[in-house]
Amino acid sequence: MQYERRTVLSTTKTFLIFKSQPQGELDGKACAAIGQSSLMALYNTMFSQVGTKLIKLHIHYHHNFQGILASKNNLQTR
Repeated sequence: MQYERRTVLSTTKTFLIFKSQPQGELDGKACAAIGQSSLMALYNTMFSQVGTKLIKLHIHYHHNFQGILASKNNLQTR
């Protein structure tokens, strides 16, 4: 049996529309997380129909070189 690895990159944006001004400040990460579980469930259902397993990988942008090195070293020790 031959296996093929495919990489799918997806980005999503969620927009919140308020009828009035919200009473507090919304955290950007909290807003970005809205809908992620249902989106992953949808992807999992769609890809499982063609026999493909799905994972979720978080990639973070580092503002400094030391953070990049720390992440690289952490991945290499696993």
